[in-house]
Amino acid sequence: EQLRRINTIKNSFKEIKKQLEFMPSSAEIRVIYETLDFPLQSEDIGIDQQLLHNALLYAKDYRDRYTVFKSANELGLLEDLVALVIKEY
Repeated sequence: EQLRRINTIKNSFKEIKKQLEFMPSSAEIRVIYETLDFPLQSEDIGIDQQLLHNALLYAKDYRDRYTVFKSANELGLLEDLVALVIKEY
């Protein structure tokens, strides 16, 4: 089943990417947050780096549905993506 899902993602990657084109970039989101004076760092809302890391890493287990976190985990990318997200912000 896991291999089937991985192959589906690989075979559908161009379409998935196309479907997500409407999403704003991280730079656009940053500008929106700054304009609205929203907090940008996890620490600004009382979440330390370890808690943020764990929240992103274990988000795949939170719901009983297939999510981007579960996809990344099955592809062996979750740890790297979590590190990248934390590093960027």
